[in-house]
Amino acid sequence: MSKPQKPKPPHTLADHAYGDDMEHTHDDDTDHDHDHDVGPAGAIEDNPLWQADNITLTSVGIDIGSAGTQVIFSRVRMRRMGEDLSSRYFVVGRDTLYQSPVALTPYVSDVRID
Repeated sequence: MSKPQKPKPPHTLADHAYGDDMEHTHDDDTDHDHDHDVGPAGAIEDNPLWQADNITLTSVGIDIGSAGTQVIFSRVRMRRMGEDLSSRYFVVGRDTLYQSPVALTPYVSDVRID
């Protein structure tokens, strides 16, 4: 004859110690478990919330002046401070992809551009 099943112990607020023991686990005889026991589902970069708050732009800057011209291509990393409920993005990094040499403006005379 099989043993009678012992009822599962109830889950109480004390099991969470008011947030002091967030990494607790449950034994096999409890009535439920928590998702946080298994860890993150994947890389943070794959999380849609992270992707919305972190963007990368490729920009081009063109400087056309009276004495010379120059162009620069950059990769700009921007982040939104989502925890502050802000829609503003901040530059957190910039990498120069290409920077041209300065091309001097050709002058025919002191007052005339060729």
